Amino acid sequence: MTTGIGERLGHYRILGPLGAGGMGEVHAALDTRLGRRVALKVLPAEAAADPERLARFAREAQALAALNHPGIVTVYSVEQSDDVHFYTMELVEGVTLRERIPTGGMAQGDLLTIAVPLVAAVHAAHEHGITHRDLKPANVMIAADGRVKVLDFGLARLEPAIDDLGAATTAAELTRDGQLLGTVPYMAPEQVEGRPADHRADLFALGVILYEMAVGDRPFAGGSMAAVAAAILRETPPAPSSRNAAVPAQLDRLIRRCLEKRPEQRPQTAAEVLAELEAIRGETVGTASPAAGRPGIAVLPFVNMSADPEQEYFCDGLAEEIITALSRISGLRVAARTSAFAFKGRDADVREIGRQLGVGAVLEGSVRRSGDRLRVTAQLIEAAGGFHLWSERFDRRLDDVFAIQDEIALAIVDRLKVTLGAGERSRVVRRSTESREALQAYLKGRFFFHRRRSGDFERAIAEFEEAIARDPGFAAPHVALAGAFAGLGLWGFLPPGQALARAEPAVRRALELDPEFAEAHLQLGFLRLLFVDGGAEAAERHFLRAFELGVDDALGHAWYAMHLAHTGQPEVARVEALRACELDPLNPMTRTAAAAVLIMLGDVDGAAGLLERALELDPDQPVAHLWLGVCASARGRHAEAITLLRRAQETGLPTVLPMVAAAEARAGRVAEARATLAQAEAVAAQRYLPAGFLASAHAALGDLDRAEALLRQGLDAHEPTLILGHPMAIYPELHAPRFAPLWQAAARRRGGATDHG
Repeated sequence: MTTGIGERLGHYRILGPLGAGGMGEVHAALDTRLGRRVALKVLPAEAAADPERLARFAREAQALAALNHPGIVTVYSVEQSDDVHFYTMELVEGVTLRERIPTGGMAQGDLLTIAVPLVAAVHAAHEHGITHRDLKPANVMIAADGRVKVLDFGLARLEPAIDDLGAATTAAELTRDGQLLGTVPYMAPEQVEGRPADHRADLFALGVILYEMAVGDRPFAGGSMAAVAAAILRETPPAPSSRNAAVPAQLDRLIRRCLEKRPEQRPQTAAEVLAELEAIRGETVGTASPAAGRPGIAVLPFVNMSADPEQEYFCDGLAEEIITALSRISGLRVAARTSAFAFKGRDADVREIGRQLGVGAVLEGSVRRSGDRLRVTAQLIEAAGGFHLWSERFDRRLDDVFAIQDEIALAIVDRLKVTLGAGERSRVVRRSTESREALQAYLKGRFFFHRRRSGDFERAIAEFEEAIARDPGFAAPHVALAGAFAGLGLWGFLPPGQALARAEPAVRRALELDPEFAEAHLQLGFLRLLFVDGGAEAAERHFLRAFELGVDDALGHAWYAMHLAHTGQPEVARVEALRACELDPLNPMTRTAAAAVLIMLGDVDGAAGLLERALELDPDQPVAHLWLGVCASARGRHAEAITLLRRAQETGLPTVLPMVAAAEARAGRVAEARATLAQAEAVAAQRYLPAGFLASAHAALGDLDRAEALLRQGLDAHEPTLILGHPMAIYPELHAPRFAPLWQAAARRRGGATDHG
């Protein structure tokens, strides 16, 4: 059947073709009832005429519709209009992996960025007993926001029906109507021979895909499909590293294992392949390579040439505003602020900056301010050779700072030959406020927020409130204010209820002012996750909305990873956490947040590796010391844990004092532990300390009644470290059977009432 543009199938109006093959035609369509665009796949007439195949198709579609995985296209419905059978699914707009693979293969960072979520999606399907059977680059979409989606699960096979004639891939299927001509190069030997094939056939297909991504060509070639099939059965392809010397040995071995002829000699699960890829990516985080197809740029902090050292905030803020403007351009990759600012004050070679951040160009500049006069110089440098691409000097009044930002951003777009999409120019020069005073207060607040020395959160809050007072319609300081209060609540400087009461109205006001403010959706998702019982559904909605709006914030991905871990999706959570590290490789806070996710998943060793790197980047990072102390305690290194937790206390987290007492108790230093706990109790009498931290110390000292009362208090208050924490790692004594009813009651509350905020 051929369906034309404008025709209808039930309440769906056909918008245009997306593809066709032996298994059916796929169209973009409009669901006129819900007003949303969908992909609509029409079954071939011969399949619809076979009752057994039709019934089996319906069963499979139901199983696939139950899959809730961000890497798998969602099936919405199975329907019939007259004699036409079809199903509807999520419409993914982007390019296929086939279109993304360049001649000569992909850079390693790009390959892993796509391969890890691809394999995670296949693993999720296998966990539900579903084998794809048609994995190939044309069935993998790279969405406009960079997310990877696997298509065409609609005719996959459910385990364990491999001996069902309707389920097994047979030799007859190879040639029937030519329907598998485009798939033969990705078929496992057992499929080519018509033998029963299980989930390990998908692993062979993944090996073919990874080979093609690594070298630019498929491993098995031939002048006809018969010749390709013969090569699959008999030939051993050249090692990927022999065709592309940049392929690392570990990846080379993994690909060759996936391509073994006998299923029992391949990796036995997609989880095994995923773990290998994650290990490879973990070794390469921080040495990113430029992504194919999109130029990349790093904007360094501008140098303060003014007599007043206090103007440093203005220089940082100017660079940050340019980063924000450039980040709105879909055709440009922009290094994250913290990674770019890691080079502040360093005499780093521009080539090294480009290599570490995976960009081809670097913007640097300086600011001299005297009264109301500004002199801003900016120069764009090609990273590989150090050549100047563009430079300019602006002698203006302070009121012209907005125009300067616009001119610099648009000059970069021009010099890097970036094509602006519809409406993107207006987003680049989009004005958040016309108030110079409001902007200055906001920039100063951001300076303190990022610096994070003692008292900086409070100073940041004061500046954000000043910015709001100067311009109540300026959305950005509302979001920043919410972030500051969320941070105070997270680390025990404020009771969670108070933090939420201050943060939530601020972020909701930002969304009233700008409903498409992506960072506001991220922040609201974080608040729902941390501070609200039953908030998982709302958190998911806000995180995904932020990503839809184009934000690629590293901490946002780490927060989303926490949500995924919290809602029982460990493999995807791990992928998101490592994705955060890739996006902002030189940011110690990103690595610390990713480590917290791994601790939630029980991977103490993996978390420790990320935390050690975080402390290399910033030896005074208090949260990294905290989590590394938790890891040391979980490994039985109690003396080391005490030192690390003391360091966290000294560098900015006085609230962890009870955790020091718990570590001392575990080390057998009971008298010291009781003295430290008495000190903590005295502090708690004067100001808020997290009840969960105190409960842990009492439990470690054997004061179980007091520990139980405090644990109940902390869970009732929805303390974030209790809600998100892995009790075996963070609170080992609170994992005793005595406390199980309290944890179970808290879990029921979290999963009970649905929050729609």
